[in-house]
Amino acid sequence: MQIGSGVILVLSLLFLVDRSLSQSPIKQNKTKVLILGAGLAGMKAAKTLLDRNITDILILEGKNYTGGRVHAIQFANHSIEVGANWIHFVNDGDTKPILDRRDANKMHGLDSNYSDILVRDEGGNDITDFAVLREYNDRIEHKVEDYIEKREGQPDFPARVGMQLMGWSAKQPIENVIEYFNFDFEFAKPPEEVSFFSLFERGEDFFIADGRGIWSMYEDLHKPLEAKTLLGKLITKIKRNSDSVEVQTSDGWSYVADYALCTFSSGVLASDLVTFEPALPDWKKEAIFKNPMSSYTKIFLKFPKKFWDDHEYILFASKQRGRFPVWQDLSRPGIFPVSSGMLLITVTGAEGRRIEGQSFNETKAEIMGMLKTIYGKTIPEATGIYYHRWSKEPLTQGAYSDAVVGMTSKDWENIGKNLGRLYFAGEATSKEWYGYMQGAYLTGDEKGKMIAEKISPSETSGKPGKPKSEATLAKLSSMGILLLQLLPLCFISMWY
Repeated sequence: MQIGSGVILVLSLLFLVDRSLSQSPIKQNKTKVLILGAGLAGMKAAKTLLDRNITDILILEGKNYTGGRVHAIQFANHSIEVGANWIHFVNDGDTKPILDRRDANKMHGLDSNYSDILVRDEGGNDITDFAVLREYNDRIEHKVEDYIEKREGQPDFPARVGMQLMGWSAKQPIENVIEYFNFDFEFAKPPEEVSFFSLFERGEDFFIADGRGIWSMYEDLHKPLEAKTLLGKLITKIKRNSDSVEVQTSDGWSYVADYALCTFSSGVLASDLVTFEPALPDWKKEAIFKNPMSSYTKIFLKFPKKFWDDHEYILFASKQRGRFPVWQDLSRPGIFPVSSGMLLITVTGAEGRRIEGQSFNETKAEIMGMLKTIYGKTIPEATGIYYHRWSKEPLTQGAYSDAVVGMTSKDWENIGKNLGRLYFAGEATSKEWYGYMQGAYLTGDEKGKMIAEKISPSETSGKPGKPKSEATLAKLSSMGILLLQLLPLCFISMWY
């Protein structure tokens, strides 16, 4: 029997198709730069690369939205920021890029007035005493930076120790709540848990309450990158070698790039949510562990009408330090209309984690009981409540990072240091601006430039790579099916 040349051709093609399908990793994509996380740091880095004509970029985001912890939702017919809400230190030069965006977009809000306070005790009595506030400012707030400078080179210790050395001691409920308002409300941790060398004098802040949301200020960053952003991509493994970085996701995809930028929170980096291969070195893990995530829980409440004091901040001097201590009147000019009936209560640390672990109804019942002891039983019931559970969210594991005792300059260098072709950015990697939007923005820009420097000019032509997508694999499969359909015809012809 003589086999026709047509059969030989078909069998050869089938062999080649089979090899293509078996040797190509299923669902793989190749690109020049991978950005892991579509928050402010990731998007700023990607835009920095794009501005340098590096367009072969892919952004992987685990959530179903971009912006990360810069995130607004609709609540009681208003847009509320469940993450970042302030532009802090508006007079600092590093804040200028963010401030320029605020001004260019005419963002609605107001300058925070931390002197517009009223203090009430558990009985509802007005116990406001500005002498206590002045004492804290005179002993701590206005002198802490000079005091730290004098101790440069000496061992670190808890902020509580430093505050005691500077002559401050909080014993009464009013002293505790004034301290909380100036310390925990900023650091999201009590003085016992914070590095003394990380303290600073509070600056001028701007509270944003704009219906478009803070993320709209960064539209010029994320809008041009929409087609390069994949949402709902849960990263499970990051593998690195001397030539590339491979990222695997829970849906079975594998992404390979020449360079990758990781913008995960310090909480995610410290967890086992993502496997690093090889494992992160101990010097990097130590730095990550020293800059853990904090719990900062903003409880938004909607009432039929405003019944509380007409001050920007109302402080609750409970005998239990940290129990619903800071209330912010949102029903005032510059934020929401007076008729909005919106109140914001902030809790932090262990109390924040407790609140985030219970239901909205349980929290509302606690708050209503407290408010009725202060303003009377005839006050209206809250008709709505919302708080975001950042500490319970696997992809954040907290609100923002804050250094603990013992964090050194070397640790700050290590936390942001790249591992070969794998780079790191985000607020947690910024020595000067950890915990703030400036940290995310500036480190994203810095690492974007660093990666761009590594890519030679000949490789920045702007031609994107050709991904081996599911569509490509489907075409190969279709080719195999077509050849199988032709096979009988070839066998018929082999006798002729």
